Amino acid sequence: PYGDPSVPPMILAGTSKGAAVWAFKTALAKWGRVASAPLEAETYVADVHWAPSVGREHELAAIAVSNWALVLRLSGSPEALEVEQLAQFEHPAQVCQVEWNLTGTTLATSAADGHGRLWKASALGEWELAAMLKSTAGQ
Repeated sequence: PYGDPSVPPMILAGTSKGAAVWAFKTALAKWGRVASAPLEAETYVADVHWAPSVGREHELAAIAVSNWALVLRLSGSPEALEVEQLAQFEHPAQVCQVEWNLTGTTLATSAADGHGRLWKASALGEWELAAMLKSTAGQ
């Protein structure tokens, strides 16, 4: 389980060519790539955020790619880490930032249109828009 001291530190990094999960390999004293985010093509990643685990058997992460925000589930051991896309949210403009709340149950996104959006999974595990904060700048 995550949070176990035997699980090495891991990071999710975004670049101009996609996103990947890296784990610290203690025996080698260096970081190594353990999984890649399931993106359709090499794409510029504007932001990434790892959700607090809060006792889940898996991890959640979010990625801002072009005009999309993606929710990923990470599960398995670091040696055989599985990355699955759970949801993708289209925005009318470039997504600039993604951030989870303290319990990892709500994802906030902001886009170049100046609006903020809150996304939440239903009881059936289907992600949906919970709220939108509209910008009034320039009005």
